[in-house]
Amino acid sequence: YLFTPMEPSPSIQAFDLDDDETFAKTVAAMRRVDDAEAEEEEKEAQIQENDEFAGLSKREAKKLRLKKRKEITRELRKERTKRRKEQEQAETGLVPLKAIEETDFQFSNGFRRVIPYAYNFEVCCRPRWYGKTLAEAVAMDFRAYTPEHWTRACSAGLVQVNGKVASPATILKHKDILHHRVHRHEPPVTDQEIKIIYEDNKVLALDKPASIPIHPSGRYRHNTIEFILAHDRGLRHL
Repeated sequence: YLFTPMEPSPSIQAFDLDDDETFAKTVAAMRRVDDAEAEEEEKEAQIQENDEFAGLSKREAKKLRLKKRKEITRELRKERTKRRKEQEQAETGLVPLKAIEETDFQFSNGFRRVIPYAYNFEVCCRPRWYGKTLAEAVAMDFRAYTPEHWTRACSAGLVQVNGKVASPATILKHKDILHHRVHRHEPPVTDQEIKIIYEDNKVLALDKPASIPIHPSGRYRHNTIEFILAHDRGLRHL
């Protein structure tokens, strides 16, 4: 990569992750996502129920409905997870189309801003977390959020361990999977053009403006060279 002379980075306004209004909006956004997924599962399950219960009396159908609904919903979720994993494997080394489509950019006052979007952080339990509570583990490695945030997020169902809502007192163990659902707000970066100096099948040389990270890390995901080029130029193979 070729770099332009260092220029002042855009000022980044602090985002209060524990502001009551912000947290309420986060929970509301997650509820909308959950409601949409639940509605989709309900429709699919209803179709399968209608097919399976055809010819049964209302009494017989009612007797079996609750048990079958749980089984159908479980299978639908397994199938959805399977499809997602297959898609991720097929796109190894690429920026997934689904990720590109989850939000968009806005440009103002010389900055490129990412429209806030729903995002699910997922991490496997790290060895240093074994036997510790969730509160202790996140205090070690995720200090961008306060203990109060984690308490409220757990109460709102935004933190899960192995697919089940967790509490700050949940004990973590080997192979646990931690999920944290957030309404993600990325810091702005300069809106200067990313100029491609040279490109062939193996090499891409850029004139990269200052302040734009290259790869997703920390609070940056879409506002990175990798995602910007995938979004603006269709270069998903980097």
